[in-house]
Amino acid sequence: MFVTTELAVNKYMKNNFIKNGFTLVELLTTIAIMTMLLAIVVPSYNNFGRSNELDQVGQTVKSAILTTNNYALSPRAGVYGLVDYKIVFANIPGGGFSYTIYEDTASSSTVVESSKFSKIYSLTAEKTITYLLATRGLITVQPSPSTIEITNSRLILSNKINVNINTINGNIDIVR
Repeated sequence: MFVTTELAVNKYMKNNFIKNGFTLVELLTTIAIMTMLLAIVVPSYNNFGRSNELDQVGQTVKSAILTTNNYALSPRAGVYGLVDYKIVFANIPGGGFSYTIYEDTASSSTVVESSKFSKIYSLTAEKTITYLLATRGLITVQPSPSTIEITNSRLILSNKINVNINTINGNIDIVR
């Protein structure tokens, strides 16, 4: 009885081969599919992160313009012979751009705040925005509306962001 059971098991194993793993073809196919998916996902993820960085730079520029406006509207603005506050956006030689906020009197100009941005960002045109104290902080940028265009050299698609400044009503909008 024992011999026939063993023969039956051997015959069953021969006819119905039981696999305990994956074949090389199956593994290579899986690796190929995963590689193709990664080739699609990784660039999109990197572009998403860089796009968020560009949005953050746009928000920082908007904040700097609003800070300059707040300086012009502060109670201190009417004393010490101050005439205006201005913010100057300029490209840096070798890459990047900066902004500097100035406090102007009739005879001198003092730096209040300054900041630099990475080499991957640049301005299409340099811009100066002046808030005159005589007009209670109205913007004197021509033409109205004025735009600061910031580009990111690492982005392929949608690599620009515009900070629009409306000199009539003082609104500042960020447009992609």
